[in-house]
Amino acid sequence: MEQKYINLYKKILAIDFQTELTEKLVAQLIDKEEPLILEIGANCGQTTIEFIRNMPNAMIFCFEPDPRAISKFERLISTSRVHLERIAIGAENGTIIFNQSSGAEHIDPNGWDHSGSIRKPKSHLEKWPWVTFKNQIEVPICKLDDWAQRKNIKDVDFIWADVQGAESDLIDGARTVLSSTRFFYTEFSDEEWYEGQVNLEYIESQLKDFSILHKYENDVLFVSNAEIFKFIEKKLITPSLENISHKYSSGSIINTPQGIFSFPINENVISNSLISTGQYQEWEIKLIENIVNDQDNVLIVGAHLGAIAIPISKLVKQLEVVEPNPEIIKYLKCNIILNDIKNIGLSEVAASNENTILKFIAAEGNSGGSKIFPKTAHPHYFEAKHKIVEVEAKPLDEVYPEIKFKIVFMDIEGSEYTALKGMPNILKETKFLFLEFIPHHLEYVAGVTPELFSDELLKYFQYLYVPKLNATLGKEIIKFGLRRFFDLNYSFEQIIFYKNESDIEELTKNNKK
Repeated sequence: MEQKYINLYKKILAIDFQTELTEKLVAQLIDKEEPLILEIGANCGQTTIEFIRNMPNAMIFCFEPDPRAISKFERLISTSRVHLERIAIGAENGTIIFNQSSGAEHIDPNGWDHSGSIRKPKSHLEKWPWVTFKNQIEVPICKLDDWAQRKNIKDVDFIWADVQGAESDLIDGARTVLSSTRFFYTEFSDEEWYEGQVNLEYIESQLKDFSILHKYENDVLFVSNAEIFKFIEKKLITPSLENISHKYSSGSIINTPQGIFSFPINENVISNSLISTGQYQEWEIKLIENIVNDQDNVLIVGAHLGAIAIPISKLVKQLEVVEPNPEIIKYLKCNIILNDIKNIGLSEVAASNENTILKFIAAEGNSGGSKIFPKTAHPHYFEAKHKIVEVEAKPLDEVYPEIKFKIVFMDIEGSEYTALKGMPNILKETKFLFLEFIPHHLEYVAGVTPELFSDELLKYFQYLYVPKLNATLGKEIIKFGLRRFFDLNYSFEQIIFYKNESDIEELTKNNKK
């Protein structure tokens, strides 16, 4: 396809693809109430859970051949919208030898099961020496085309593939399915991590009806050429009333089960979730609901539009929120008024370890991705339309010298480390700390290692819970675990630190996946 059409598609789409493709972005990209998703190489369901949270009406077929991962998946996920196929997907039907990965028993006593493949490991053994491949087992394998024919699957909205070096096998057995698929997302490597693994150039050559929409470090997102033309025709020939009204609008207001929200007219992540599903990160709200009552104080650092803050305010005694983005604060104030919330206090500062003035990237589109100017100016942070503004920064111990918070919820796009340095007194009294873990934020925005980050957290907390993996780490392996997540570029929208071992029961008591 000519590059001009791809560029036009991207311009109309107006999505900030960030440095990794999140399930939230997938939902925005698909833009469909009941999409059909194939997740090939589902492991224990960590990505599936995020699909469910961001697209609760999606129909998801998951494929996983490793019995260890299957067992975890079955414990984590039980919903009629998700169907687990206990097979490998490839270029043949029958059975095949599967090379089980292991190692990192400190994290999982059953061994690291995220890197198994129908292909034998090659340079993977040198690149990640802590991952071993001691066991080979026989597993069923099927061509995706034959499976789809039996299931009467015809039109697929999104394929998420993580097949560990078997990308060519998947494609060879899925020609018919791919011909009716809108988006195809797969891992790739130009090194031969597994024997016979093909590079990106070869993958692209085999997908002649697709174009590369976005290339990540070791993942690539393809869009079908048919989808590009269909989308352009819809947007340019039949513009909606909403698009016409943008000329005279600066914001919109919607009424959802989570509250009434105003937002900038060009905001397209949180607002899209609220518009399409009526909720935003409901699973996080439910986790917090498990551990608070009307006598508790909660602090949200990085409140943005208040999509989390508004519903939480109805559960607690006092909610304090911190938000530095001057482009967003006016909408946050409006949302507090629209929902008639009386127990919210707002501090218009950035959380830091000193009193200072900081440069701030106020992003449009994905305004929730706005952030303090990074230590290393990675070009990705400046790709989308944005403004550079100055904001006041303060240590939160100075902002809240007297309030004791049961929960601190932090969503500040890489500024966590300096924020933590400025709130030791708060953290001493805090029972639960919710925050993101995003490797590129640590590396480029904060400029710190996972070890330094861990050291700061371990001053106050003894345990770590990772909801996406349904995994709990004790103090002795938290540093090791975060380093492994960093090395593998594993991002988590939420990880939760807590002080006492028994707190995990309170946190997860009503957590239905």
